[in-house]
Amino acid sequence: MVWWRSWRLPLRVSRAERTGRLADPFCRALLVLAFAGAKLDALWGKRPLHSGDQFWWDQIGRLSLGDAGFWLAERPFTVPLLHKLAGFSESRVIVLQGLLDFLAWVALAHVVSSLMRPLAPKLFAFGILLALGLTSGVQGWNAVIRSESASNSFLVLTLASLLASVHAASRLRARALEPGVQRRSQRITLAWAALTLTSAVLAAFARDNNAYALLVASPFAPLGLLAAGSRPRAARREFFAALAVSAGLLVVATASRVNAEAAKRYEWPLMNVVFQRVLPSRAHTAYFAHELGMPLSPALLGRSRRFMSADGWYAAKAPELAPFRDWLLTRGYAGYQRYLLTHLTATTRAAWQNFVAVAGDIEHRHTKRTDNALSSVLDRLLVDPWASNPGLSVLGLSALGIVGLCAPLAEFRLLAAFSLLCLSLALTQAYVCYHADAMEVARHSLNVGLCLRLSGASALSLLVWLASLAAARRAARASPSAA
Repeated sequence: MVWWRSWRLPLRVSRAERTGRLADPFCRALLVLAFAGAKLDALWGKRPLHSGDQFWWDQIGRLSLGDAGFWLAERPFTVPLLHKLAGFSESRVIVLQGLLDFLAWVALAHVVSSLMRPLAPKLFAFGILLALGLTSGVQGWNAVIRSESASNSFLVLTLASLLASVHAASRLRARALEPGVQRRSQRITLAWAALTLTSAVLAAFARDNNAYALLVASPFAPLGLLAAGSRPRAARREFFAALAVSAGLLVVATASRVNAEAAKRYEWPLMNVVFQRVLPSRAHTAYFAHELGMPLSPALLGRSRRFMSADGWYAAKAPELAPFRDWLLTRGYAGYQRYLLTHLTATTRAAWQNFVAVAGDIEHRHTKRTDNALSSVLDRLLVDPWASNPGLSVLGLSALGIVGLCAPLAEFRLLAAFSLLCLSLALTQAYVCYHADAMEVARHSLNVGLCLRLSGASALSLLVWLASLAAARRAARASPSAA
């Protein structure tokens, strides 16, 4: 096992490492300035783009915060709240969206790069994550008056602060700290944990499908501590805090789902699912009628392959469809969940097909307003490769993440676990977003490609880090002092 120890960093700080410590903040500051300039250039002088739903945000946002309608509206409250804060000025809304986007990606780049000590992989990780934030499928939404920009930003910020809280907690026991330093580190850990839960609330109430992302991410806090080498008996306080963060994420996810059901936001999407995917199939129609009690009628069968919004919202007000609407609101949602669970093989197969379809989708018809030469180049470098063969991407990222969990460096294992978390989010979001609605599935599946690329960027950072460690090992062997 001697070779394991050769991966450990030396206790004595070399001249090169001292130089790296000076170069690190300078280079990262330059990258942040370049990132800010690119963001500003993409949004400067752009008019807000409307692509549907634009009347909801101001209408809900103008309600008082004490009005139940604000919290139980047809859309969750985060985006109406942003419009309220922006004074219902669309130009200020896109500035606010751009600012949140900037802060979220800088935070993620900082957190991931902070896991590394060697300068080259640290700057690579910092740069590639900032570059990912400049791709069309991310920054393009900042100019659109919809919920996608806020959803992206708060989900990324949640993942960044979750990873930071785990890393900070793992370092509390990794080395002996002076009492003052220990207390400061504990405050930093608590601050990251608080930011995790705050951003999680805003993410879950920006888009309803983010609740399922929080559900998947909730075990990461204690599992991340285990991956980083902490043990429950030796770090009871840290594991208790990690479990509290996990419980908090579960509470936020549950609150989001309860809120969505109380507001009946599932009504129209579920109608689309029934019209588009159930009625065209005799077998599915028979199952919903006989097993789930869906009332059939000529009027309902006539809605086959039509969307809820077709024919002037006929399905929402036609008297002949009243029994169907009553079933939908009382038993339909639970029945549909039962259908998904009892037909898991078929529904998973459909979700995988959706994953393949949206892995490289940047929704150009929505995001084209901020296109420029830089975003086009970054799309080809950071988006297209993962989408050219999604199956191979999943296999490669899974293998690298699992192997990374066996590495001797605690931070290396933690980053590998984070890459696997992002990959699991991509796969589960493909399932959730496909089965949640049959209308504009690609746009609803925005998180799928985003999380896949986050996993890919983390995996590439691991490879660069591995190459740096291998180069340092070879240099140490070749140096005269080593002999």
